[in-house]
Amino acid sequence: MIGSGSAPFFSATRRRLDREAAATLPVYAEVTGLVLAGLSVLAPPVSLVALAFLLWLLVQQRRRAGQKYAGLRILR
Repeated sequence: MIGSGSAPFFSATRRRLDREAAATLPVYAEVTGLVLAGLSVLAPPVSLVALAFLLWLLVQQRRRAGQKYAGLRILR
């Protein structure tokens, strides 16, 4: 579930960045994961907030994908 929410986010972000910045994006993703893991151990509600954010991100991406294709259906 986490990968299905964050992978499209990072791939869309990677397309908008230049080559050098896109190369460092996996490092930012790993550091973010480590920080969230550490904070989840220290304060367990942080993991629930992170999970809620990833679910929201997944829903938003699926909604946008539907809107993208809705515009193409109108052109028929």
